[in-house]
Amino acid sequence: ISFVLTVLCSFAQGVRVSRTVCVDTDCAYDDMIAVVAFLSSKDTEVLCINSTSGALSAREGADKIMCLLGSLNHQGIPVSVGKDMPSGNLVPFRDACMKCHWGEKDSLCHVSGKSDEVMKKSISSSQIKPHVIALGPLTNVASAIQDPRSAQRIKEIVWYDDHRGFNYHYDSLSAKKVLNSGVPIRVICSGEKMKFDQHCKNSIARVKNQYSSAIDRSFSGANNAHHSPIADQLCVLWVYFPQMFSVEKNGDVWYCTLRDDVSKKDVINALKKVLCGGFYSENQIFSHFPKEKKHLKTDVIVVRDEVIKRHGMQEWRAGVLTNELHGHLGIYAVVGMKMGIRAREFFCVGVDDMKITSFTRGVPPQSCLNDGLQVSTGGTFGHGLIHLDNEEKGITGAFFIFGEKKVFISLKPHVQQQIENDIMGVLAKSGGLGREYWAQIRRLALRYWVEMDRYEIFDFSTEIPSSEKTREKISQNSVF
Repeated sequence: ISFVLTVLCSFAQGVRVSRTVCVDTDCAYDDMIAVVAFLSSKDTEVLCINSTSGALSAREGADKIMCLLGSLNHQGIPVSVGKDMPSGNLVPFRDACMKCHWGEKDSLCHVSGKSDEVMKKSISSSQIKPHVIALGPLTNVASAIQDPRSAQRIKEIVWYDDHRGFNYHYDSLSAKKVLNSGVPIRVICSGEKMKFDQHCKNSIARVKNQYSSAIDRSFSGANNAHHSPIADQLCVLWVYFPQMFSVEKNGDVWYCTLRDDVSKKDVINALKKVLCGGFYSENQIFSHFPKEKKHLKTDVIVVRDEVIKRHGMQEWRAGVLTNELHGHLGIYAVVGMKMGIRAREFFCVGVDDMKITSFTRGVPPQSCLNDGLQVSTGGTFGHGLIHLDNEEKGITGAFFIFGEKKVFISLKPHVQQQIENDIMGVLAKSGGLGREYWAQIRRLALRYWVEMDRYEIFDFSTEIPSSEKTREKISQNSVF
């Protein structure tokens, strides 16, 4: 029995993930919407995003992908560069696609390697067979499936190619190899042509989260974007709404065509459901996490709107649960909560997905950080996903591991010093750990909850700092 329980526990990580995907894109207008949609749904783990030559060169595409991940704070997803192919007569089209705004450069994003190698590594490391989402020519996919082990590990390839169009003809040799490989492949076709027009853009903008905002921004500088077809976005619909397609098999290939009775409004509404996270919920008891003022303490009512406006509903939820568990409003509990959410964003994952080693002093107030880490990540002691290592003194941070990916996140030295100074000031003023001390700590914790931006207070590294000197060096230099 104990052996069986041990095996079950080893699969506890990622239990809420319904599917894994490797996304391969040539970064056309419609690709951007599809990529963002997959990133928005935490029940889908994006193993990697690979650039392939097509609408953009592979190098240009990789830069676009990294800008997108940086703007969404998902810098921990591997990005790769495929083989560049001749541009031919694509220069005007590529110039137009370059104007599509994917985000700004981010120092935490970097290229992990060549596309076929990154794809093969991602496929082999996934606990469940992944979908390969091909939004462009099949150059990278053809190279990756030359490895029989990778080919056997793919659940299915989902490829947009409307009746042997651009994605087929740009690299027909690779397309033929994949179509004849025996690997399950769904070729997605649009049927009746639909355009992603201004009305579609405005409808998606009404979702009002960072994913819909990224799509809205992406078209601001692209004059032709609103005339682009609804094409590669349909790969998202196949994964989440296969009932919207009619399917016809020809040999080993399934041709999936959008049904005639599916309207453009149906397509946009389906995309909106994915973008708003309609397939994933962290709540286990509540249908919706409560935020009504009538349920809150007076001093919390004062900051509620500002917390949600600045930091989002996810942080509000985690902050409420953290402080209820912790027994009081604590500064380091708030820091740990923000650190855990930032780590989840970095890897673009849900709860219960990461392993954590906390390098924080084993006594309060610094150890209070561990309560925030557990609540915000779901990586609790009961799940066996968090481990404490108190040997490193002076470090307030944690090492997060997701699959084969890792990152060390620590509180910036000047932020920690400010917190320490504030706590010592309260202690001196109150004269001890009495009622006045805890009342002032509560006020500080609420202030820090509002004012501390999780995108500004942490340092990132791929290594665990071995000394205070190393930690200082990480803080002073660009990471990765």
